[in-house]
Amino acid sequence: MIRPLFLTLILSSAFFTSPAAGQGSVETVTGNYGYTQYRYSGGNAQVIDASNATFVQQNRDGLNPYPFRVSNARPGLVISGGTIAGEVSQTEAWRPLYNRGNSTGMLIENVPNVVISNWRIDGAWDAIRPRGSDNFVIENTRITNVRDDAVENDDGTNGTIRNSIFDGVFVGISLADEGTPSSARNNLVTLDNVAIRMQNFLYDHNGPPRMTHQSPFKVTDRSPRLLVNNSIIAIQNPNHAGFSRLQTAWNKMIGGSGNVYLNLSDTPLPSNYPRPPSSGWTVLQGQEARDYWQENVGTAVNSTPIGGGPVAAFVPQISDTQGQDILTDLLQTQNFDDAVEGLASVSDLSIPEAEELLNSIIEIPDLNLSSGGQLLDGFIEGRLDVSELGTIVDTLDGIQETLNDPEILNTLIGN
Repeated sequence: MIRPLFLTLILSSAFFTSPAAGQGSVETVTGNYGYTQYRYSGGNAQVIDASNATFVQQNRDGLNPYPFRVSNARPGLVISGGTIAGEVSQTEAWRPLYNRGNSTGMLIENVPNVVISNWRIDGAWDAIRPRGSDNFVIENTRITNVRDDAVENDDGTNGTIRNSIFDGVFVGISLADEGTPSSARNNLVTLDNVAIRMQNFLYDHNGPPRMTHQSPFKVTDRSPRLLVNNSIIAIQNPNHAGFSRLQTAWNKMIGGSGNVYLNLSDTPLPSNYPRPPSSGWTVLQGQEARDYWQENVGTAVNSTPIGGGPVAAFVPQISDTQGQDILTDLLQTQNFDDAVEGLASVSDLSIPEAEELLNSIIEIPDLNLSSGGQLLDGFIEGRLDVSELGTIVDTLDGIQETLNDPEILNTLIGN
């Protein structure tokens, strides 16, 4: 039986601030849109608050290729998310997927100075595509399992990406295609406190099908300049496609510091591999690289700030915990039995204990995915015992400031 209390699960909006009087309205978007596109064009909204909304992206048959589309809106618009659940195949070859639909989770057209904040996008073709939106900002966002570009900025406009994780992507950031104007080379794209992990997918363009990924950056001589600070780039395949692209990206760098480039494979970087500039970058390989990723990015799944070094300011909204995944799936599918079985399978809990735990957590008033996911992780990882469940729920029940304050919550559950 599906519990109506599932609808009380919301995405955290702790970082959302309403505009002051006279500064424009708030467009509020709620509910599960499924395959129905959300469309906003024109208007004077200062903020689109989609923190309580979910959307489904599909790359075939014209079935919602652009689930979230905003165009010609007010400059400086803040778009606060929001979950996009893509259904793009993770196993099919690249070319037939592209031919069926060059889709994107978010299509933002002609909105200068737009701020895209606190989004969770999974299983997309492209995740975010700003078009004609100079000086865009993408922040506090987690993107996973993307078959093409995490961010496609093929107009080559100025932009900033900060405090975000792109984990499991074919291309990190695209900064050019054949239509990019030559004037774009004077622009600047800045990465600050960003982690990108490249992942192999079946690729059949310009060669036989093979498991690989592209360069973290898709660039040409027309692409903007790059400034990267306090960021981590990790590759799965040291013989990946796009060596020339990567070399061009390094040539576009105008500075930066505190960055780490990780070869996660035990196969060393080949002698002809385009290495990052020696100034501002450290290169690690093999087990050392995997340990570094786990210690500096993997620990972000516990939603705790990471002290020191790159990726020091990741915020709770972008944590991809097992617990949060269970709650996200529950919100999207409304299948309580599957959620119980999933919780039991990743923990030491029995089916009855998992059912009791999940029922108790989703009944906490005003629960959000971040805090609910942290609570579930406490049990999954053995930091909390099921015998303590009643005390914990009683403590959290109805305490809104605790649910919205990660420091208080982390202290309580021992993160």
